[in-house]
Amino acid sequence: LLTAKHILKGRQTGDLVDLIFEKSDPQFAATAKIVWIDPSNDPEPNYYLKDVAILELESPSTLPEDYPYLTLGQSSGVNTLSEVILIGYPGGLLSTTTGAISNDNLKGMELFQ
Repeated sequence: LLTAKHILKGRQTGDLVDLIFEKSDPQFAATAKIVWIDPSNDPEPNYYLKDVAILELESPSTLPEDYPYLTLGQSSGVNTLSEVILIGYPGGLLSTTTGAISNDNLKGMELFQ
């Protein structure tokens, strides 16, 4: 599972975290191990460039059999004006936004804006 490292503040690689999929129907819970947290400590406003962590489910069978997931694609297929959907949970509230890639070379790096 890919998440933002700021969500895991105070935790480290190897720690177990409890997950609650409260927006799922039906709701379910799982445990995951933190397998990687970006080690950088960049100050704002650049922290978002590396605000990434990876979790691994302890028991993938806890996911419902028909649970939807996203397949990772190739960033080389994304161009300026490609349509995107952003999904997040700021403050614990579900937020979705749609739009288009306006820049594919943010701050001299191959990042999408």
